[in-house]
Amino acid sequence: MATGLSITLRQAQMDYIFQGATPTQPTTIAIGLKTADPGDDNSTGTEPSSTGSYGRVTFSAGTTNWNASTSTAGSPATVTNKLAATFPASTAAWSTTTTALTYAILMSSATLGSGTFYGRASLTAGQTVNASGITLSFAASAFSWTNSFT
Repeated sequence: MATGLSITLRQAQMDYIFQGATPTQPTTIAIGLKTADPGDDNSTGTEPSSTGSYGRVTFSAGTTNWNASTSTAGSPATVTNKLAATFPASTAAWSTTTTALTYAILMSSATLGSGTFYGRASLTAGQTVNASGITLSFAASAFSWTNSFT
């Protein structure tokens, strides 16, 4: 299961530690979906287009929306969503109708095709939106974001 932070965030962590750089907290954290592992630079997999009313789900940073990170010796730190993430109900098949959505992505923008990529997490089961009236909803703690590099 591939999960973890993006190259951008790993570099920011190192710059914070070794260069004294001040990290910038995002104002928006958006969860999107992809058809394959996006890698640690978001260069692979396909995110649906806005066809059928697909859109990213947004959350603000803070304890209302995200559980505190946890870690044990020898394990990566993990953060999970505190609230359910419900995507807009489809008004038609999404553009990825022939391929299951298997990964969640964290982005700095709700606007499709834009924003800084923060990381990825594999979904427990692939999801396909091939008609209108389908609502994908993921329960609290369904997404597990880690600072691992796998």
